[in-house]
Amino acid sequence: MGNLDGPNVAEVAGVQPGWIRKKLTIREAAATGIILGLYTSVLTYIVVLYAHAFQDGFILGLKIAGGGGGIIFTIAFLNYSIYGRKIRKAVDNTATLIRLRSILGPIEVWAAESMIGDQTWLVDSHIRPSDNKVAIDLHDLDVRSAISLIEIVNADKANLGRIQLITGKGKSTSQNPAMRPAISNWLRENPSSNHWHVMRKPHAITLRPLPPPLGNKELMIRMTAFGAPIGAFGAIGFNDAANGIPGAAVVGFIAGLFLTYLMVTHSH
Repeated sequence: MGNLDGPNVAEVAGVQPGWIRKKLTIREAAATGIILGLYTSVLTYIVVLYAHAFQDGFILGLKIAGGGGGIIFTIAFLNYSIYGRKIRKAVDNTATLIRLRSILGPIEVWAAESMIGDQTWLVDSHIRPSDNKVAIDLHDLDVRSAISLIEIVNADKANLGRIQLITGKGKSTSQNPAMRPAISNWLRENPSSNHWHVMRKPHAITLRPLPPPLGNKELMIRMTAFGAPIGAFGAIGFNDAANGIPGAAVVGFIAGLFLTYLMVTHSH
């Protein structure tokens, strides 16, 4: 193999932002607010019922849950109707197919120099559309070329849709039994690969792009907007459930903040 270090990823694949902020309609913002409001109301109602041992907290629970759900709905509706939400730019299979065949062209040269299968690995024959994704067949590649390939793909992930890496089952009788464990290890050990949702099948590994992590400013805004009311209701519920034991309200508030963090980061 001519270049043992593989391709220069930065030169081969240029990374462009793959996420945009979509302006939601009033209906879409309201639907999102209703879902978050109902989620908060149900959890709050359950806490109040438990606090009163299912005896006399039914009406009180409805009042507190209704108030909490209304506050969360209002905050969510205003937030999403004004700022919208981040969504991934539409990347269809055709665009991904063309992009992959373009950036992975150099792999053909290295594959020809280290041919291990019955045929030469080519972008036209080994990269092809497959249902809602593009499949990259790693057969006829050696492990080092395959690692170089996944590095290029990973560097250009912002411009790509769902991808399937056909690795084979990794059995001793396979053409290249070391291929699947090598790809799996690379995806597990490289922090940059955390931007993919990895789905493993016996013969292939599918990579689905994930949203970028929330920025610190956006995270703080969401935590402040949603965490304050949810934390407050958590404090009320825990204090009521513990019959005023010192520290119960603090625990409830922290629990509310933790729940808020899970809600605002669930898709990231």
